[in-house]
Amino acid sequence: MIVTLTGLPESLLHVLIGLLIYLLALCLLKSPRSAFAVVLTVQLLNEVNDFLVKEEPLLYLVYTSIVDTAATTLLPLAIGIFAARWRLSRASQVRAIAQDRTT
Repeated sequence: MIVTLTGLPESLLHVLIGLLIYLLALCLLKSPRSAFAVVLTVQLLNEVNDFLVKEEPLLYLVYTSIVDTAATTLLPLAIGIFAARWRLSRASQVRAIAQDRTT
């Protein structure tokens, strides 16, 4: 339905919607892990819906579910990892500055 409304490929929609859900959840929950869990939960529910609604062979559904889940979660996961690494490096810099001031 969304594919026909937007004209965008389904894989691109998975990426964009996954990012949108992640950013909204991050604003509401203030936790990258929780926001990623929301994206993953919504995506898995979407795949259950696809399984129940689409009348396609099971092996094809398994393959498309893996591809769709990877497309949906890859960017939020990368952003979460980058943010966590940035926070850790920033915290170590602050500790180093504080330690230099005390010595």
